[in-house]
Amino acid sequence: MTDDKDLFIEKDAPGLLPLFEGKMIWQYSHQHEQPQYWLDAAAFDERMRSKELHRMAQDLGVPKAKVAQQASAARFDRDFVRLAFREIARDTDERSLIFALLPKNSGSGHTLFADAAKTYFLVTDGHVKVRTVSPLRLLFALAWFNSVPVGWLARFMIQIHANKTYLYRLPITQPTDDEIRASPDFAQLAKNALRLSLAASWDDFAELAPLFGVCRKDVPQTAKAQDTLRAQNDRLVARLYAITDAGLAHLLGSFKVMASKRAEYLTLLA
Repeated sequence: MTDDKDLFIEKDAPGLLPLFEGKMIWQYSHQHEQPQYWLDAAAFDERMRSKELHRMAQDLGVPKAKVAQQASAARFDRDFVRLAFREIARDTDERSLIFALLPKNSGSGHTLFADAAKTYFLVTDGHVKVRTVSPLRLLFALAWFNSVPVGWLARFMIQIHANKTYLYRLPITQPTDDEIRASPDFAQLAKNALRLSLAASWDDFAELAPLFGVCRKDVPQTAKAQDTLRAQNDRLVARLYAITDAGLAHLLGSFKVMASKRAEYLTLLA
């Protein structure tokens, strides 16, 4: 963020994009704290243009000089809903892995890692098209990474910082869209993640609601209702890892801060 500080605007105004930082998110919510900085869309896109053409060249397997004529096909990540996680993640915190969806038309700083929202490919007529990451898979991953069992596994590796190196080492299933829809457990995880994300902001993620036919009345409005969905996801993931009730109780014993701050949540998992 130091290198790009010239882009940061300290007062919001119509048309500006929020800049998300790690401290601004919590599990399933991108509104844990309010933005401190905003971005001018045109200046932000211009700063990202060279990197975006580099990504296009990598996806197509050609030198960067050869994609200049395809520059009009470039799509910036801010055009898509993305999955992000907080970089600061101590193994002694309430939760070590903190994932949330980022809305369209936003930027993110270096304390917040976001997924690559799409890849480029060539079609038969020689034009470049974009293949987006499935939102269904994003929701499934959101639920899986935010679960207590996965957070417990991550604590054996993470001390202060979380990054992709640690995530790649976690034993995680990677189902296709069809496999998610065909599995009642996988589908429930994704649907719960969607409902929790919509609870944070319906307007930001309303386009995802049709994936499971979710309407406003399906969104959990109270903290208790939201905790119930989180706990259901935790139990589902534990069962999919073949963790028994006794095993779940054992691993919960390592979440000391959560036990002191969120005793009522642990009760839901009992």
